[in-house]
Amino acid sequence: MSWIRFDSVDDIAPVGREIRAEIISIDFAREQVRLSIKALQPDPWQHYADTHKVGATVLGTVTELVPFGAFVQMEETIDGLVHLTELAEHDVESPQEVLAVGDQVRVAILDVDRQRRRIRLSLKRAQPE
Repeated sequence: MSWIRFDSVDDIAPVGREIRAEIISIDFAREQVRLSIKALQPDPWQHYADTHKVGATVLGTVTELVPFGAFVQMEETIDGLVHLTELAEHDVESPQEVLAVGDQVRVAILDVDRQRRRIRLSLKRAQPE
């Protein structure tokens, strides 16, 4: 339905609102039509990948801490992963040693995988020497 996260369908397409959508498929046997609002919108992930190159540093917000690192949101629909080994110059056993959810951080872009829609980030490489 949308590239952005939403809590309810009513946030995107409330009953009674006219919408533009692309027909994805038609099932004549079931008398069903599948539509996509999202298909008519530009893909923000591809735009981000085009405008942010490997080596660039960007600001983001820590959204989740997991055993293997931290997820950082750079834009509303764009998240990347800072692996445990990229959190600090010293060994880190848990991301909670370095970060907390909600922290604003500067990260370096290490890799952009367009097909898998993944961005690898580094906290330690974004810090001044």
